[in-house]
Amino acid sequence: MSDAERSHFDLPINKGDFELGQLKPLCHSVSSVSNALIDYVNQVRFLDEKDWHPKQQQALKRLKTDGTWNFGNPYNLEDLTKWFEIYNDAFFGGLPTGLCKLEIVDYKTLYYIGSRLVAGICQTRMRHGRPESTLKFAFGSHFGPFKRVKTLLSDLIHEMLHSNFDLYICCCKDCSGVREGAHAAHWQRSALAIEEVTKEENLNEFGLGLNLGRNESMASDIFEGCRLPNDAELQSLKLDISIIPKMVQIFHKMKEKDGPDAISRIDGEEKLPALPLRKTIMEPFESDHLPQRLATGEFEVGHLKPHSYSAEDISAAIVQFLGESTYNCKIENLATRQQRALKKFKRQGTWHIGNPHNLEDIENYFEIFDDAYLNGLLRGFCKLELIDSKTPRKRRLQSPQWRLQCVPT
Repeated sequence: MSDAERSHFDLPINKGDFELGQLKPLCHSVSSVSNALIDYVNQVRFLDEKDWHPKQQQALKRLKTDGTWNFGNPYNLEDLTKWFEIYNDAFFGGLPTGLCKLEIVDYKTLYYIGSRLVAGICQTRMRHGRPESTLKFAFGSHFGPFKRVKTLLSDLIHEMLHSNFDLYICCCKDCSGVREGAHAAHWQRSALAIEEVTKEENLNEFGLGLNLGRNESMASDIFEGCRLPNDAELQSLKLDISIIPKMVQIFHKMKEKDGPDAISRIDGEEKLPALPLRKTIMEPFESDHLPQRLATGEFEVGHLKPHSYSAEDISAAIVQFLGESTYNCKIENLATRQQRALKKFKRQGTWHIGNPHNLEDIENYFEIFDDAYLNGLLRGFCKLELIDSKTPRKRRLQSPQWRLQCVPT
């Protein structure tokens, strides 16, 4: 049935009705769906956990017990589906249940939709008399695995938000004709509500620091010919007035480009605060300074003697060891321990995002990194501990931190 043949529907959404089974697909106004979603999301932000919706409590429980992601194989449907289900309960009242299909595809098939650069897309079509969404996410190697997962976590909610509107708002001819773009005010307000809940400084389990790309999305709509909101509208949506016009110009330039080099987060990389250099914690030995020479091929556990080499030789050996293991290197040409680390990373590179401060994952990655970058030299010399920070300066230090103790023999 075409949009022109559809009747207009604007069924009200009563407080508490924002959940699966209470809303009827294609029968609500965009403002009603947006307002109901914001009210639902704000329960996590403003209420005590005991007062959350049962589905949100269920999502939190699963996040704590099963909120993992395999960084060694970031583009896997198992983890993507699991986090879809967590988000579905936490932010969408379970509404997309049974109406969404997830796919991971090569970035070349998603690179441009029309003339707009995308990393994911929501395609909604009528099937067997009801709307169904397919959420596709681009498989690429432009970033490292940790950034890929964080980007996927953000892109997943971005596309789920599109799906939620596509599935439940009225799509008659009149309603379809007044839409201002895929990322207009109602989408922006809903996305903002989710971003506010997931801020890192919120100190809750959902504080993943997600970025739904709201500035880029508004710029892409304008690039496609949608109306540019005035400054007051942009400010009310907490959008960056200064950067959006620049992004539109960038989209025009990117339209002329092809290939993965054009793919980037336009609003910049995450900037981490500068940290002071590590201070020595060991007292000097009462012995003569007689560093041994570090011969080629000795940079491996069992071959080096503790406290016997100059910092310059150790540094040079690390650089030489890693210099042969660039991303252009074939796996069979890597050192034996590096091959083992890569194999373990792909199979067991899981980290519990819902409980990030856990010794099991830290020890697992310690072993991977030790083999991959230091050829196992730290094996048997280090002890890992989780400690409480007594003098927190920033949010990242307000939760349990880990400490590495060196135990030279």
